Amino acid sequence: MHGRTAAKVNELIVIDSIARIVNPPWRMLTSTRGYTVFIVGYFVAALLVRFLLYPGASQDDAEQLVFMQTLAGGYNPAQPPLYTWLIWACARIVGPNLLAVLIVKYACLTATYLLMAAAARIILRDMRLGNLAGLGLFGLLWLGYDALFNYSNTIVETTAIAATLYALALLVGASDRRHYLLLGVTVGLGLLTKYAYLLFLVPLLASALTLPVFRARLLDRRLLLAVLPVVVLLLPHGVWAIIGDLNLQKTYSDRLQQPTLGYGEGVQRGFIKMANGILVFLSPLIVIGPLLLPAIFRRRFSPETELRPWRLLLERYLLALVAMLSVAIVALGMANVRTHYFFVLIAAPIWLILTGRLSRSHPLRFRGLAFILLCLAVGWLGALVGRYWIDVTMSQPRVYFNFPYPAFAAAIRETGFERGTMIAFVQRYDIAGNLRNQFPEARVYSLKYPWFKAPLAHRRDGKCLLVWTGRAGKRGETAARRAALSRFGASIPAKAKIHQSILPVPPSRSLKMTLNWIVTPASGRCR
Repeated sequence: MHGRTAAKVNELIVIDSIARIVNPPWRMLTSTRGYTVFIVGYFVAALLVRFLLYPGASQDDAEQLVFMQTLAGGYNPAQPPLYTWLIWACARIVGPNLLAVLIVKYACLTATYLLMAAAARIILRDMRLGNLAGLGLFGLLWLGYDALFNYSNTIVETTAIAATLYALALLVGASDRRHYLLLGVTVGLGLLTKYAYLLFLVPLLASALTLPVFRARLLDRRLLLAVLPVVVLLLPHGVWAIIGDLNLQKTYSDRLQQPTLGYGEGVQRGFIKMANGILVFLSPLIVIGPLLLPAIFRRRFSPETELRPWRLLLERYLLALVAMLSVAIVALGMANVRTHYFFVLIAAPIWLILTGRLSRSHPLRFRGLAFILLCLAVGWLGALVGRYWIDVTMSQPRVYFNFPYPAFAAAIRETGFERGTMIAFVQRYDIAGNLRNQFPEARVYSLKYPWFKAPLAHRRDGKCLLVWTGRAGKRGETAARRAALSRFGASIPAKAKIHQSILPVPPSRSLKMTLNWIVTPASGRCR
């Protein structure tokens, strides 16, 4: 008996020690204010690190730096324009630079975490579990870490998905007219974020119609109130898409299919990429969750509760999503099932908490989950800092974040270019947007987006700048000269001096980048 008592005491000591470690984050989750302060503070810190440490923009961010030169109904046939509109508006305040892009990106990430927690608090009917579900987004690698560097339209898409889920949760709780209008606004904005938003909306609505609780709300005639904001919000982009000379069929066949593969190989690759995308996107949460909440495997024996419809909705949503993608893979031979398609699974932490709560797992498990998620959050922030040294040391392909664009801009200014029209040949490294960040008064034309030509950014005559990387070589020079003539009517003299700058990529001294350019007086519309 004495031995059993000692063992029990030791067990209580271990539990108490664990509780001392995991209780602080759990207490932080007990209030909306505490969760909000943490999320806002976290992404403000991430924004400062990203802006102050890395001079270069990612490919997606550089794209936005080119597009935000003007306000239009659309910019890229493959993407809706809402994200660029937000950046354009932000640039009116902070200037047309990388900071405007990053402010919008990190503001959207902040809103995603806040809206997901707000939706989860309604769905789970529990303050702490709702906040924990919001914190669960740190358990998704692509959203918790990769989004700190990459993605553009996908970021604001996740915000729209979280907002739509929040609006649906409000509507199910109380079928007020305002909630129908809110649902319409979130859907309209969602359709303007990314066309992949349909991979969330269509399976969600299809799944909701199979459950009485949701069907009663969605088949209510007041749903017509949601149609008006959708139509109004989509109108400008719809007009642009209709009157624009856009080859949409070619755009999407190039993005979705792999011409070098046969039909059978394409279908096989499509299914492999879909399975891989789901598993990778849900990692490491898909591993951490079952380890801490093993009762999710016994969830089918859980009693009928008011939370059960939401669990069924999310499960049927996943099945509907897989079915929708499977049909697309088989019918269209879609081989390129892209990574960012699976950001539509950001409600996974809510499902995890739903199944864990229904099985009545010990509260200590939830506290342990909160602690692990906070450790992941801190780890992602640490990786944001550490990558500055790691990428250069390992010569990673994405070392372009470290490229010394301010120094290149200084060298270009020394050759006489300050404002005017810049024509950039982009090969692998997106120098167009990055140099736009350094020359806010210049008009930038990128051969990567030949359909997009911004208006002049100044009234006075400027100079004509052709620029390409050392990697592009003669090909870059030839392509830039042709674009200057065909798009701007500018004839660049054959003997124009080619300037070159070779600079080390900080913090390395051995890894170098080469930039080539030609500066000439105004010619044609290249001025």
